[in-house]
Amino acid sequence: MGDELQSGNAPEGDGFVSIDGYKLFRARYAKSMSFADLAAASGVSKGYLWKLENGEHKRPTARLLGDIAEALGIKPTGLMPDEPNGQAA
Repeated sequence: MGDELQSGNAPEGDGFVSIDGYKLFRARYAKSMSFADLAAASGVSKGYLWKLENGEHKRPTARLLGDIAEALGIKPTGLMPDEPNGQAA
């Protein structure tokens, strides 16, 4: 699950990164996944996923972001906030 981190799709290592909760919601919804489905596929608890999606926690580790993105079938950068100039963070 950590291969995305080494391929340049997300920051390397276990540093903390920003996540856009609404992008997480949209990706999960697009895949018709419940919190339980995504939790099972990513190895991240339902409660933590809920906190990420609802903005209660906005800085998961890069590895965790990669695991969630892999479970959703997208690049980790697809869950990160956009910069004001339209560039991905």
